[in-house]
Amino acid sequence: VEIEKLETVPVAEKILPTKEEVMKELVAFIQSNGEPALATILESIGGYKTFPAVPQEKYEELLNEIN
Repeated sequence: VEIEKLETVPVAEKILPTKEEVMKELVAFIQSNGEPALATILESIGGYKTFPAVPQEKYEELLNEIN
C-alpha cells in the first residue's frame, strides 16, 4: 500500500494597507469632514487619540470607517 504524503499549503497572509495608503485616505477624509470627525472614528476603533497610535492591524478597519 502506497501512502501519498500531502503537502501543506501555506495560508496566504492578509495584505495590510500601508501607512502611506491610509494617510492619503485620511487627508481626503479630513478635507471633507474635518479633524473632529476623524477623532471620533479613531476613538471608536480602539480609543486612539492620533493616527500614529493606530497599529497597522487596525488600518483596514479605519479605512472601512472613513469610506
